[in-house]
Amino acid sequence: MGLFGESDDLKKLNSAVCPLPWISASFNTDASFRVCCNTSHGGLITSQGKKLYLAEVNSLNEIKNSETVVSLKNDMLAGIRSDFCKSCYDVEDSGGMSIRQYYLKKYKNFSSELNKNSHLNVGIKFLDFSLSNNCNLKCRMCTPGASYLLSEDFKKAGFNFDSEYSEKAHVGWKYEGLIEELIKTNSDSLEDILFTGGEPLTNQIHLKVLSQLVAIDVAKKINLTYHSNLMVLPKPIIELWKNFKSVEVHLSLEGHEQYNDYIRHNSRWNKILENLDTLLSHKKAINLWFEIHTVFQAYNVLVIPKFLNYLQRFNPKIPVVPHFIWIDNPSFLSVNSLSLDLKKQAVAEIERFIEDNRAFYQNSKYYEFNLEKIEILKSCLKRIVFEDFKQEQLQFVSYTRKLDSMRNQNVLDVFPELSEVFI
Repeated sequence: MGLFGESDDLKKLNSAVCPLPWISASFNTDASFRVCCNTSHGGLITSQGKKLYLAEVNSLNEIKNSETVVSLKNDMLAGIRSDFCKSCYDVEDSGGMSIRQYYLKKYKNFSSELNKNSHLNVGIKFLDFSLSNNCNLKCRMCTPGASYLLSEDFKKAGFNFDSEYSEKAHVGWKYEGLIEELIKTNSDSLEDILFTGGEPLTNQIHLKVLSQLVAIDVAKKINLTYHSNLMVLPKPIIELWKNFKSVEVHLSLEGHEQYNDYIRHNSRWNKILENLDTLLSHKKAINLWFEIHTVFQAYNVLVIPKFLNYLQRFNPKIPVVPHFIWIDNPSFLSVNSLSLDLKKQAVAEIERFIEDNRAFYQNSKYYEFNLEKIEILKSCLKRIVFEDFKQEQLQFVSYTRKLDSMRNQNVLDVFPELSEVFI
């Protein structure tokens, strides 16, 4: 029977398998290898207990054949849910669609090939670059490992962070032919590239990669995906994107207007709207897809209905329900750090909004996508624990007040709904 057949053993197998260990190469902001950008505990690929870096390997086969990746693939084929992939399994167990399931759907031909040969050896189809921690924002749920600008804030506030990693991520990405050779070597099999950061649209290496793909005449078969705050649009980007098969922009927003600008410090809502309008005006020339990604967290959970209501004005231009992402780290930014009453209030208001707007979403242009994302939002609600977590709440308050003091802000000016926690 095939890998994705109906027997109990194969159903168990399907609940564990992800295509990425077979078909992808993924890089942290310090140019070290990881299993993927969504793995738990960093997802590091190691050799003899040490991280592997782009500059240290001769080919990506060394990564695919590493002890970390081989062990993970064996676990998946045995139907074992590895701790590496806990983030995805937790989403699935609460009723949402995970990144693992998304890639199984995207690479359905891989599933068919693996069905025939569990020892399948295929070329690299997917490159996943976190191109340094150079970012123009200082988001409250972020760390210096992903935004170097936060380093000084964390030092002043006395927050713990890995300063060595942050410095290496800040200076570690050098073009010097390494990425050029990586792309050239894998150009025949390459189909998809994901750019994250930091902020990828501020990164000059990213522009060099796009220019190279155009120059070697493979851009027309490559799909590009970005996780971006859309605060910047480099001048060459639109002309470069016209050469590619498709471009997906996953726009990172934590709310609308003042809510987003507070959580994503240095963000300017009007600038985001301006850049969004600019890109949408080029949809005829670029095969362009937009979706919104939002961290489901203590700051914004009580204004999610307002956010969803605001986003409805963008129908039918783009999908209007964000992809909500549960936050585990730091745990004090989880919704679970709020009081029992506020958690009950948040759930009740979100559920009521969903029910009251069901007809709108069913009749929206991207209704299948929107309804899928509503299910993911509902899965986040299921992960809320209705107990009081006093220690996490104290950490949440302390963390917020320290950042507010440094930034001359007051959380209650933006989120008065949280007054019960901060007064």
